[in-house]
Amino acid sequence: MKFFLHSWFYVSELDDKCVGYISLLTRKGTHYACFYSFAVHPNFQRQGIGKRLFTEVLKLISSDKYINTVGLEVRADNTYARQFYEEIGFYQVSIKRAYYADGMDAICMHMSM
Repeated sequence: MKFFLHSWFYVSELDDKCVGYISLLTRKGTHYACFYSFAVHPNFQRQGIGKRLFTEVLKLISSDKYINTVGLEVRADNTYARQFYEEIGFYQVSIKRAYYADGMDAICMHMSM
């Protein structure tokens, strides 16, 4: 069995320093992209950097005629992140029970492109 993964890594910089990033994975032959990792440095959170980063990356993805759905997992107890994702258009599709090492569930969220 062969899997051809493609990955992208986008960085947000301020004064030549990384203040946030997003990594994205796709698999050849599918119409799905997965946000694998996303973070904004704590000193720069809640300043719109994450929203701008997601907005720019989603613009790039929307130009890909093969990708029609993007997804991600978020900790069930991360209320702020869940609200953030909902505000930019993600919706809950399922729950992965005890997904994280500490037993916390993951909320699976998608966005249609």
